[in-house]
Amino acid sequence: SALTITDISMRKAAIYPFRVVGLPAGKTYAVGVNFNGVSKWTSSQYSSGMTDFLNNIEKWNFGSISQESLLGQPIRVALMEEGKQKPIATGEVMCSNTVNGICEPSPSEVRVNVDGQDVIIHLTIVWADNAMNILESKMRAVSLLFKKLVVADSGLAQTMTSSPTSMSSAEVLFHRNGHTYTMPAVRSNQGSGLVLTGRDLLELGPQYLDGWRKPGAGQETAAQLRLMDTAISLAVNGEVVATGLLPEIAWDAARPSTNVDDMHMGLEELPINVELYSPRDKTQVVGSASITMDVVHPAKSAYWIDPFEDSALVAQRTYTFHWTTHGADPATSIAFTLSAKEVKPEGGLLVPTSWRRNVTLSCKAIPNLNYHRYNGGEQQCAFT
Repeated sequence: SALTITDISMRKAAIYPFRVVGLPAGKTYAVGVNFNGVSKWTSSQYSSGMTDFLNNIEKWNFGSISQESLLGQPIRVALMEEGKQKPIATGEVMCSNTVNGICEPSPSEVRVNVDGQDVIIHLTIVWADNAMNILESKMRAVSLLFKKLVVADSGLAQTMTSSPTSMSSAEVLFHRNGHTYTMPAVRSNQGSGLVLTGRDLLELGPQYLDGWRKPGAGQETAAQLRLMDTAISLAVNGEVVATGLLPEIAWDAARPSTNVDDMHMGLEELPINVELYSPRDKTQVVGSASITMDVVHPAKSAYWIDPFEDSALVAQRTYTFHWTTHGADPATSIAFTLSAKEVKPEGGLLVPTSWRRNVTLSCKAIPNLNYHRYNGGEQQCAFT
């Protein structure tokens, strides 16, 4: 049958809420979206002032709609707290126009008020035949390797090298979306002067790349913009002595790894250099840090399968955890050390607790397990 102009102008609408900035710390929140007669909700996640939502992108299809309808009706957004059904705040956003299928401005913002605080909800709104593919192209699995840190400040270098206690206390802190991750730093024999290196690979798991960009609307407060900073710091004896912001990351600049063991995963590497400054004097250069972002397809990501959102656990009951790593092989056993960390509401610092468990496991496919895949990739091998 003949196609009408109305048929041709219909496109899929996809709306993906991925970040909320300015929420009170210490509580859990979820975001709801209502559009085109369809309602959807994110998982419930803990807030440390800022909350990321990483949900299965396939879920966020709001059906087919004409451009006239897209531009003419509001997208309603609700914010839920602590798993309660009644929203604590609601707002709306309109798509003013589309550029390459993405609504402008991007990200779209909904501004609400929670407990007297201005809160911003960020969404990506897509109108295109391949709307879901556009969203999926913004998802990667990311891990971070701290390669080296050069201490250029002679006074700090002298303090560290003259005190074994100071040297052994050295830690690299990675600040991202309201959380702080710690990685031990040891002295390297490479290079002149004081050079530190790391031994740990920090798995960040699935990452929505728009969540690494600061919005360009210019309406955010200085405090909200700081929450969206990604930074690296050097701490000695528990005190931050150097810190620097990561530049905006050019994800398209990632290049295939030359390591033969990584090639089968399609792993790409992205080197990043960061200037480190004194926290007391932002003009005083203390050193520099070199890190490498390892980037793979999200279907090969390392992440917690269950629990994957805020969950209430009852004391004295037994719970089963499931997780996956990239490159896992069911024929190979891997030794894990599981530990629990307490999340401090102030600054989102992850503080170790006394719980620790050593296990050696091989992974397996679990047919009825909800993997919460972040796009349509293959079923991963899970550890239990």
